Amino acid sequence: MTNPQEQRRFAQTGTSAPLGGSGYGALVLERLAKQVCRIAGVEWSCIFVRDRNDPRSVIAAAGHGLPWDLIGARLGADEGSLARVLTSGESLLVTDYAELVRPPETASVRGCAGAAVPIQWNGRVGGALSAATTAPHSEFGKEQLELLAELADLAAAALEHALRLRGSAG
Repeated sequence: MTNPQEQRRFAQTGTSAPLGGSGYGALVLERLAKQVCRIAGVEWSCIFVRDRNDPRSVIAAAGHGLPWDLIGARLGADEGSLARVLTSGESLLVTDYAELVRPPETASVRGCAGAAVPIQWNGRVGGALSAATTAPHSEFGKEQLELLAELADLAAAALEHALRLRGSAG
């Protein structure tokens, strides 16, 4: 994990916290988080990955449009709505994004529609991709959820590749 100063630098520049020391993986996830917003037409996205050292936790590894102090934060993988996605491997729609993510600045996400989809590889749920819109009275539809699932597949490929690179280097 990075120190708080590095986390602030990553968040302020729109990049992700390093993914287990893998600069390549972090860069790819940061770019993907940005593209999720563009492709899905949302203002916020966040990619969560399971903590290799503590499977009861997930790390907000990359994001776009979110409060800076969420990136790099650890959340309980067994608590709240995000936990349902991580344990069931099924997508989830919410009318309030704060149900998925309890960022330090929850006022900015209250009442915003959101969704989370699992990121799976090697037969396991290794993380989740979440997205939200700030547009009033917006909802996520089936098409957006399918699109997010396809983008989660890209995240899975990037994470699997980064883990393979880390395994061959060490």
